[in-house]
Amino acid sequence: MKTTNPIRGLAPVADLAAIFSAGWICYSVLFDEYLLANDYFLFLSGISLLVMCANLWLGGYSKWRNTSLVERTVRLIKVWAIVFVLMSVVLLFSGHQSPEPRTWLLFTMPLSFAFVCALRAALMGLSLYYHSRPRHRKPVLLVGPAGSVMTVARNLRRNAHEGYGIAGVCRLRPGTAFDAQAMAWLARQVSRKQAQEVWICMPFSDSAVIAPIMHALRHSTVQIRLIPEFAPLRLINFQVNRVSGLHAFDLSVTSMTGWASFSKRLEDIVISALILALISPVMIGLAIGVKLTSPGPIFYRQERVGWNGRPFNMLKFRSMPVDAEKAGVQWGNAKGKTTTRFGAFIRRTSLDELPQFINVFLGDMSIVGPRPERTVFVEQFKEEVPNYMKKHMVKAGITGWAQVNGWRGDTRLDKRIECDLWYIENWSLVLDVRIILATAFKVFTDKTAY
Repeated sequence: MKTTNPIRGLAPVADLAAIFSAGWICYSVLFDEYLLANDYFLFLSGISLLVMCANLWLGGYSKWRNTSLVERTVRLIKVWAIVFVLMSVVLLFSGHQSPEPRTWLLFTMPLSFAFVCALRAALMGLSLYYHSRPRHRKPVLLVGPAGSVMTVARNLRRNAHEGYGIAGVCRLRPGTAFDAQAMAWLARQVSRKQAQEVWICMPFSDSAVIAPIMHALRHSTVQIRLIPEFAPLRLINFQVNRVSGLHAFDLSVTSMTGWASFSKRLEDIVISALILALISPVMIGLAIGVKLTSPGPIFYRQERVGWNGRPFNMLKFRSMPVDAEKAGVQWGNAKGKTTTRFGAFIRRTSLDELPQFINVFLGDMSIVGPRPERTVFVEQFKEEVPNYMKKHMVKAGITGWAQVNGWRGDTRLDKRIECDLWYIENWSLVLDVRIILATAFKVFTDKTAY
């Protein structure tokens, strides 16, 4: 059974067509000529070659299975950024004194990127249709206890578009010895079912049977995968990694390392600095309003728990009288708390949150992330809410996935935590932009702004 996806092979051809089409259109519009000059034909050839090399390097032509449209788009952005920088350097040292080639490149690169994205989306649709046909799916033999096998089988059927089909099922009874007879039987099943892959599906408690299964299939070229059952564990950013030369299962790890941490911090510095510059007149006005309408400091400093469980002082414009919490702090019931007249206004419009951009600029917080909580309540909630402390694997944020999905203010804490953990698992700069834009639309209309 042939399972190689022929549609994927059209991607380089589509890239070539998109680049030359975009280059020709830009050339025609800018210079009012329809026949490409030799220099521009060479430029397009160079762009095409660099795009293909960058795609081969980043897996743009091979890693199609199990990757989403967003992942492929991000990969294409990386490819085009690399090619644009390299072509800019080539033009700089090519001897062209005229700015026309650089102008042409500035228009050609984004247009060709748009064309390629459109063609890749079309190819992805065709690929999904191709893999949805039973005869084009890669046959998989599932091996393991009935419960684990059925869970994997349901997921395979639910995600049939990824190109895997069930060739057969070999159910193993828990605790059953995997002897020589069972090994021979499994090897025959692989051959009889014409399976191209064997997936070992079982909980870690039955891991002793993995070695005998591997031994039984030692003479087969079938691909073997382990699909461990982790229930009821709550995994965060699970993957297989290498640490000190050893294979390790990352069960609960942060995504904020290396390039991700750098790009997230750069995002926070740039956006917070820009916003602080834009809203500084508003903040000065609010500071004057707070000072004139009630005695006490302008800022209200609250100790909150942030990244890695470390406390920090979160800033807000003071909306309550200075003695409002003399009887002790209370979680929730924001609308029932005493506020000044001006304080009620800035809290209702969320303007009291603006000083937190200072926290972001200083590195205590992030623009987007789980909302921080007071130390005293963290000590309480970590015992009451499953996986509560996991949200501190990233910096606390001014807004987050929970907030834009309606889980803010006096709402269910467990739902907020689930949203926070989803954000940690699925973080990307694109997701941050989505949350920032959604927050901008919701902040003045959300009835739970308190």
